[in-house]
Amino acid sequence: MRHAEDLDAYLRESRDSYVVEPNFCAFHAEVFGLVVWGRPGIEQARRIVEARCVELADSGPHDVVLDYRLVELIDVEAFKVLAAWLDKHRVLLGKVTNKVALIQPAEPYAAATVGGFYRVVTSPYRSEVCETVAEAESWLGIPLTARLAEIHDRSSAGRTTMTALAAQLERRPDLGVEEAAEALGLSPRTLQRRLQAEGTTFIHESRKAIVRRAKELLARTDDNVASIAKAVGFATAQHLTDVFRAEVGVPPAAWRKTTRRT
Repeated sequence: MRHAEDLDAYLRESRDSYVVEPNFCAFHAEVFGLVVWGRPGIEQARRIVEARCVELADSGPHDVVLDYRLVELIDVEAFKVLAAWLDKHRVLLGKVTNKVALIQPAEPYAAATVGGFYRVVTSPYRSEVCETVAEAESWLGIPLTARLAEIHDRSSAGRTTMTALAAQLERRPDLGVEEAAEALGLSPRTLQRRLQAEGTTFIHESRKAIVRRAKELLARTDDNVASIAKAVGFATAQHLTDVFRAEVGVPPAAWRKTTRRT
């Protein structure tokens, strides 16, 4: 795929190209797609819908994948921008779009917001909210894993080191600093130095990723804490409990009870 220098260039090229913005990467390969991360606000939402306008110029029918796995929080006003764009182009989107797969954020509260989107907005096309890439592949009937991994890797150059690292840890929360640095094309020392300049450390980011994965398992499964600890790379339930309490303020079991009551 060609790297478009900016959004205007992407809108001109669109076919087999991608563009990296501060909170998202838009691409058009076998499918139209977006990879979104962090905490996109109203301005980012406006850029996102501008990027999606390439879908309107395509005669279709085409498929779309919206990868929100790394989204931490969705601003209400940003949500409204996305909804307004869908409503404005409802008729045309219904004609040119075959299917859309929306992959939920790993963070449970952000996932609840994304999952509720189509309960607030009537979808103009066939759509499915998916928890994993595998589910999105099954829904669309096309391979996505390699393409999304490629986009995550390509777009990491336009993000902060912290966000690029989060993309790696989202796939493998138990990644060590040497492996993570190699995946990002950095030495371990350079990785640590860049993270320090951004006000964080590898250990802190690794723990956040592990806790995000633990939250996902606590919210979506009935596995006990010991099993979840093993799944996220910890030898004991106590180790997970200590890390989880330090990050969240409560132990895993208490967080699960609170989450399932809401």
